[in-house]
Amino acid sequence: MTRRRLTWVIGGGALLLLALHVWFWYWPRARAATPASGDAPVALLLDDGFDGAVWVPYPHQNLAALPGQGDPWSYWQAAGLLSRRRAMSLPAFGPFVLPPSREMTVAWSTGGERLAVAARVYPTVAWIARLAGRLAGNPWLAGGEVSGRQGTVTVRWRGTLWTATRGEDVADPATVATGAPLHLDAQPLALLRLDDPPAKVPAGLFTLRRAPRGFAVSLVGSDGAPLGDSGDVLDRSLLEPPLALLGLSASPERRQALALFEEDGIPAFAVFERGVGGPSSSRLPLAGMGVAALLGTDGYHGEHAGWTLMASGSSTFERAGALVPALEEGLDRARGASSSRLRVAVLAEPSRAERALGALTRVLAVLPGRGGSEARRLEALHRLLAPLAGFHRGSLVILENPDRFELRVER
Repeated sequence: MTRRRLTWVIGGGALLLLALHVWFWYWPRARAATPASGDAPVALLLDDGFDGAVWVPYPHQNLAALPGQGDPWSYWQAAGLLSRRRAMSLPAFGPFVLPPSREMTVAWSTGGERLAVAARVYPTVAWIARLAGRLAGNPWLAGGEVSGRQGTVTVRWRGTLWTATRGEDVADPATVATGAPLHLDAQPLALLRLDDPPAKVPAGLFTLRRAPRGFAVSLVGSDGAPLGDSGDVLDRSLLEPPLALLGLSASPERRQALALFEEDGIPAFAVFERGVGGPSSSRLPLAGMGVAALLGTDGYHGEHAGWTLMASGSSTFERAGALVPALEEGLDRARGASSSRLRVAVLAEPSRAERALGALTRVLAVLPGRGGSEARRLEALHRLLAPLAGFHRGSLVILENPDRFELRVER
């Protein structure tokens, strides 16, 4: 072999190794990991001094794999708008949106006044970031005080551990007691702890994991196993065009439901309500969004088998009436399958639902009065659905006493 050929072989091998290194450690992709019990990110996740926390392994890869990877905080802001809670965002970590790290945790208070972040940054990146921060006078990278619209953030380095805190009496995450080890039955793609959750959602620790043909989010039990797999409440065979989404919400006093349709790019919807003693009103709220109130007397009202219905059109009203038996069967199935009581059940075809929500958002945006505010909430929901658009089916079941939570998406 000539010297020139040997040089090309060595150079090509080096480039291949470099490409593999970049793909494995930096390229956007879903990547699970075992939480490092005893390290600061896991200790912060379990710190009950905050109302909630999210732990993500390799955040620069996992979150960059989401649609709209240039701004992963937009998902956080959309969730904040839907739950009517204060959203937040963090500055970029140099050329990266988030620190290239083995694991990262963000913890917060419900009002947004207290915040803590801990990331176990790659050693080489940590060294380069601190040096670049000092040279550029950037305390977000080098450490120090960073002033912003939401207050002053204190950034610290302890070896490869990068932390950021905001608010009174917020301790450096590096000093948080580690507590009991975290035991899980499988490597998660993310963990979420909620002590003060939005309505209908139980408090506890949630895990995002791979599942057959897709992904699942479940409440975690004391033994580390997911508290889900409660079975289908709504019949999957209902998901035929034009139905895009069917949701059912139950309480001791009321049963409410929402059906969202999409046909030839045109959205339509219907809302249902049934009180314990029968129908209560022909003016119905659309669970969590209030869109039905915008219809006023222009909507199509009526009753069907004890349910009060309101729909955006006459044909939609007929389709909605045909779904009432399926809602009753879902309630019966939930009562018979578990000792828990049903809170929420949702069945959706994500791509169809995303299109319908996008079209409905554009319609509401031009309506006077509440149209603008409801359009913003629908746009937030549309944003959260965007990562699911490539899946064939989605379902959500939330039960209480005892609590169960299972969100599944399947290709």
